[in-house]
Amino acid sequence: MRLKKQITTDVINNIQITEYESEGAEIIESDEHPDTPYWNFIKMKLIDVDFKSLKEKNTDTVS
Repeated sequence: MRLKKQITTDVINNIQITEYESEGAEIIESDEHPDTPYWNFIKMKLIDVDFKSLKEKNTDTVS
């Protein structure tokens, strides 16, 4: 378990992960309650991960 935490910490500290909001996403009117899983998903920020660096650290990385 300790090794798993070490790897996770290493990735968090050394791999560039950028969060951004979706541009141009179209929000449509809906009768669904705004707290449904769909709307929570729509509000999530997108991420861009440096997979090249991840693959250099671990060849089992799949993108």
